[in-house]
Amino acid sequence: MQASHAGLIRGLSITTVVISLLCILLLGALLAFIGLAGAMMDNPDARSQLTYELVLNPDEIQTLESLGIPADDPAILAEWIIQTLGVVADVLMVAHIVALVAGVMAMRNSADVAKLGSVFGWGIAGAVASLIGSNYVIMVLLIIVAVFAYMDCKAAPQA
Repeated sequence: MQASHAGLIRGLSITTVVISLLCILLLGALLAFIGLAGAMMDNPDARSQLTYELVLNPDEIQTLESLGIPADDPAILAEWIIQTLGVVADVLMVAHIVALVAGVMAMRNSADVAKLGSVFGWGIAGAVASLIGSNYVIMVLLIIVAVFAYMDCKAAPQA
């Protein structure tokens, strides 16, 4: 039996896949840049040329030093920023990969009523991952996919 919202589920999931792939490509470029910046920090000449002027009050200096970052060493602060960006980019990459898998699962199984339960589950998982990854467009698309999959699953005659 064909699901009544199969075309809509398929279209929304194709949109989700395209947006997820674009985000993954951009995050891949960001991770490459972060890797190059980290490699640059291993070069002693580059580290010695890194300068900045940070105007801090004593409380901010105490906060930096409690994190293990000396306020007078710009290289350590730059390494900390690069590592933090790397962790954030990794989390975003995982979130978008989950959303991509959810979109592919919905695209492939949109017409099969027997598999709409997995489309619903992946839609919710992808929406949660998109919320964590702060991509609200994909989150809304996957919530709509999950709602239509649930409606079609409930409307189908039970065997």
